[in-house]
Parts: sequence; C-alpha cells; structure tokens
Amino acid sequence: MFELESTVRRILVKCLERIKQELRTNTSVTWLEIKAMIINDLKSKVAAEKCGLNFY
Repeated sequence: MFELESTVRRILVKCLERIKQELRTNTSVTWLEIKAMIINDLKSKVAAEKCGLNFY
C-alpha cells in the first residue's frame, strides 16, 4: 500500500508542476486545456515507447 501511495504522490506532484509551468507561460489557460495537454503528452510517450523511441 505504501508503494501505491508513493506512486500516486509522485504523479500528483508532476501534474502540479506541469500546471504551474503552463500557468506561468499562459495565465489564461484552463484546467481542461492543461489536462488535455498532459493526456496528449502521455499518449505520445506511450506511442513512442511502442515504436522503440525514448523521450527520457
């Protein structure tokens, strides 16, 4: 259970960092737009991993 909590905590921290970053560059961006950006980035990373590319 502790590992799951740690994983969720790390994910939330990354999401909050991304939100802060987006708001610094564009103060009129909405949560829905940021959420869509995060989802699209994750989809791109998964697709790249399937093709053998690496973004990290």
